[in-house]
Amino acid sequence: MARKLFTNARVVSPEEVFLGTVEWHAGRIVRVEIGATSVPGAEDLAGDYLLPGLVKPAGLRLHPMPRGGEGIAALVESDLVAAAHGITTIFDTFDIPDHADAVAWAGITGCLDWLDDGAARGALRCHHGIRWRVSEACAGNIPAAFAMLPRRRNARLVTLSVDALAGVQDISDLARAHGLIVVATDVRSPADMSLCLVREVVHLQNPALGVADRDGLSRLHDLTPWPAGALRRPYPSERLGAADAIDTIAALDLLYIPFQLRDSDAWPLPLSVAAVSARAARFAGISDRGAIVVGQRADFVRVREVGGVPVPISTWRGGERIA
Repeated sequence: MARKLFTNARVVSPEEVFLGTVEWHAGRIVRVEIGATSVPGAEDLAGDYLLPGLVKPAGLRLHPMPRGGEGIAALVESDLVAAAHGITTIFDTFDIPDHADAVAWAGITGCLDWLDDGAARGALRCHHGIRWRVSEACAGNIPAAFAMLPRRRNARLVTLSVDALAGVQDISDLARAHGLIVVATDVRSPADMSLCLVREVVHLQNPALGVADRDGLSRLHDLTPWPAGALRRPYPSERLGAADAIDTIAALDLLYIPFQLRDSDAWPLPLSVAAVSARAARFAGISDRGAIVVGQRADFVRVREVGGVPVPISTWRGGERIA
């Protein structure tokens, strides 16, 4: 397999933005350096930005189904749209059914089978992981539900409401036992945040802004290897707060947010890009993507600013162009 190169790219690395060259081989990045190259066959990006492929931890909400059907068609459509917007890894959501609901579990298995088959046959452009959502049906018996979760497709993320969290004192032990990452939702008050601390659930998705000051979120940061508080930003005009309080962003317009944070909130572009790539991947328990560094998977999005608007030009996953 031939090595491939981008040159004359405005590379967004974890530390800085520089005009440089990126080489990859067999789906992995093998060289990143400052400056252009004259190697024949190198693709000239003409000064466009080269970002790591984006990681979206909140994708389409799937429903248990047999193979095929309208739900799968919607998944394929969302996959196309995501790839066109620079997303290379996306986590779709299943509600966890009651542990005794054999029909629902069979439907989930059918969906997972289709995802595996679709990926193997080239029907999907993005990598699709799974995020589990604790539903009302299983909230009363979470231990049994956790024990039944299929161990497929990076299916480690689990979200549950603060109300459900209150009823499971040993949630952190359960999560560790099953290799899961538990995310609290509907966090609306200081009492909710205290409960998350007591239960050792420090990854907070979409906490209400203003519930805790920046110092409060920073204290949560002390308990984890990356900033706690996965804040979703539903409206571009809404300020996110301190950079060290952000883990990842699960909004629809992932590509545009880093540039807006750069322009409106004076974030360094590498930091804001990390919130939708490297930090998002680490948040989901994946370590092989999200940054343009040697050894990482060759996931890229080429971005051109037109009149101050970042426009996705093309997307690669594992070194193969997908959009």
